[in-house]
Amino acid sequence: MQSVINDLEFSGVLNRAAKPGQAQTFSLLLSMLHQNLLERPQPAKPTWPEEQGLSSLRLPQAPTVPLKVEAAHWQQMQIQGAYIQHQLTASALLWQCLHPSPLSLHNDAKHIDEVVTENCDWYCRQRLSGHITEAMQTDETALFELLEQLHPAA
Repeated sequence: MQSVINDLEFSGVLNRAAKPGQAQTFSLLLSMLHQNLLERPQPAKPTWPEEQGLSSLRLPQAPTVPLKVEAAHWQQMQIQGAYIQHQLTASALLWQCLHPSPLSLHNDAKHIDEVVTENCDWYCRQRLSGHITEAMQTDETALFELLEQLHPAA
């Protein structure tokens, strides 16, 4: 393999010849480059020993986000509230990153708070409580029969 230092492209000679007024020098150097790309010098790739690879690095991990609230989380929220109250927003953001808030009050995907269900309409509350009402039977001809009963044909 040819040395990279003596190469026209990697040493910067070709780049300097590309300046205005040096068109003849640039075309000469460009024609001197190898046509076969396999013969071109390649910069050496750094070799990493196996123990220094990315898989062996022990990077610190972010704290896991809890799924439900526990007693310690309420104390952490009070500390964060104190930071915000004293206008220490940078400290509050750092505290939030180091002690993330839980994702939910309950670790139950199907839990719906009572306040939410109270704000729903009657049909939605019945469906959420498990009372399934029978579907109303519609009869489009019933109105005609009702009118015939009110005004019998003379």
